[in-house]
Amino acid sequence: MESESFWEEVRDMGVTDDDFYGVYFPDEEGSPSTLISMYTGMKKYFPNAVAGDYLGDMQTGPDDEEFIPGLDVCYFTTYTKFHPERPHAWVYGNLIANAPDWKNAGKTVYVATEAFGQAIEVNDLDPDLNTTQKVADRHESQIVMGILGGAQGVFSYAYKYAEDTPGYTGWTSFKPKYEQVWPWIMNDNRTLLTTNVTSGRTNITSDPGGTIDAVTAYIFTDADDRKLVVSSSMLDFTEANGTANNATITGVPDGMYDVLWENRTVNVTDGTINDTWQPYEYHFYQLETNYTGTM
Repeated sequence: MESESFWEEVRDMGVTDDDFYGVYFPDEEGSPSTLISMYTGMKKYFPNAVAGDYLGDMQTGPDDEEFIPGLDVCYFTTYTKFHPERPHAWVYGNLIANAPDWKNAGKTVYVATEAFGQAIEVNDLDPDLNTTQKVADRHESQIVMGILGGAQGVFSYAYKYAEDTPGYTGWTSFKPKYEQVWPWIMNDNRTLLTTNVTSGRTNITSDPGGTIDAVTAYIFTDADDRKLVVSSSMLDFTEANGTANNATITGVPDGMYDVLWENRTVNVTDGTINDTWQPYEYHFYQLETNYTGTM
């Protein structure tokens, strides 16, 4: 795939841009020059095709910016608990450390979810010692961390094919929720909010993201100026010692908020949301546009 002759042969077989959307380049390519050669050759014969790749750990190889000329879409690794030294919130840390470079260059950033290795182990800190549920909770949490980190899409592995991983369908179960908040994700207008964790572990070191709050929140604005506050626990049960966090989110507009998928509302009168987050748990608060200030 590195040579122009490869793509010329594909073109000579009668293939056109209309026959495919894009190409997934070789997994975790570690050489920027190799990736750029593939990209250059493909674009010469298929200028409308999209190139994407899963780059793996950006901290041990070349700088992430070196890969930018070789891709249209970058799938950022999560690998949470796949390696013992990486905390659950690695996905968020990786995105906030690297994604701005790609977006500023006009590229698209996806989160790639993982739930292998230690992610499938259960221990006494897990509430029901249910491996399948733990994989499901971890997968959904990674997607939400991706949203918080500014990802514009999701690349989800088929977990049932990973050794010893339960037959969990992953992305399928979260897709309706993702589609509901898609207008906010695509508008890519988000601002980090101040959170104050009042009980439980207060923060976590999420290398390469540095030290982050144990509960992290952003306010998103869609193209119609609607507001959505997205929040998540950044901890798994082991990191949180199995306990919940009580926390406040400040700097949010006053009004009545629908807490999506939870069948409850929150009335904000002082710019502050007070709530509780279990490990892995997330809350999405959508400001009601017709709120008048009366109950």
